[in-house]
Amino acid sequence: MQPGRWLDPMVAGVVLELGESLRRLVNAWLRQRTPEGWTEASWSQVFVTDQRLLVRLGSGELASLWWGSLVGFEADLVADHVVLDFGDGQPRLLSGPSPSPATCRTPPASPSRSSCAPCDRYAP
Repeated sequence: MQPGRWLDPMVAGVVLELGESLRRLVNAWLRQRTPEGWTEASWSQVFVTDQRLLVRLGSGELASLWWGSLVGFEADLVADHVVLDFGDGQPRLLSGPSPSPATCRTPPASPSRSSCAPCDRYAP
């Protein structure tokens, strides 16, 4: 969302909790740490609200990542990624440049696995 623009989340096919406010809509690559390592990146639509990240994966599946469950946060602005740890043993890595939503129509090239090397401290 850009300042001055309003997005109805229901038009985008999502329903927010009572009192929840949508702050921004962005696209990003999402990975999850598993016992085998980081999953392949999935190009995702991310609704940023005041209560959670509501992520629509490339498969169409929706995942809620609640701010109140966040126990760890690591940002690497040089590498254009953040790692969010929700204490469930499967940290999530969101990556990619943060262009305006108008420029997010086509996913950029998938980030390489080597770009996750700094995040290996989240190994199981």
